[in-house]
Amino acid sequence: IIAGTRALFIIGAPIVFQLIMIAPQSFQPGYNPLRDTVSSLVWGPHGWLQTVNFILFGAMLMALVEELKPLTSDKIWPRFGGFLLFLVGIGFIILAVCPTQSPGGPETIQAIIHGLTVYFIVFFFPAGCLLLAPVLRVGSLAKFIVTFTIVTGAIGLCLILLGVFIMANEAQWFGMLERVLLLNGFLWLEIIAVYFAGENFINKVVLARTM
Repeated sequence: IIAGTRALFIIGAPIVFQLIMIAPQSFQPGYNPLRDTVSSLVWGPHGWLQTVNFILFGAMLMALVEELKPLTSDKIWPRFGGFLLFLVGIGFIILAVCPTQSPGGPETIQAIIHGLTVYFIVFFFPAGCLLLAPVLRVGSLAKFIVTFTIVTGAIGLCLILLGVFIMANEAQWFGMLERVLLLNGFLWLEIIAVYFAGENFINKVVLARTM
């Protein structure tokens, strides 16, 4: 399904996101990845990197959903799941346009939009995975892909409950929770992208041999 330069972009974006994220947090004084959110990296000396990072990842997720559209075209709930994931991609771009509240600064309209967008992303991603899972039963590892997608969505929902507990108890490790949420999503996106790109390649080889 996924092929060409778009496949390379979709496969590479989650890896690039993680690598780019390392640079700003390494040079931001007093930054604690266990406590501080990824969004607050935009206020560091190399914060523009994280802004670009959000845009890159959002574009990647929207591109992936577009590539998977043929699987969801005739099914209502999986199509809605794909739509939710597309909105998650848009959400990451909104995070870039509307930065979070600066350390010690006033709460701006942009910061409020940023915070609300984070909540939408956190809820929409696991819901999108669970709704999309049934139509991913294609190819040589169909059962694994469907199961992995459902598990990813379930883990996302569990992490939401953990996040509620953290906020209720004002715990100081919200940054770590956010990174686990991101990692859960990145693993799913990477495996889905690689799998469907591989299936596309295999199908082309089989077709060429039969001609």
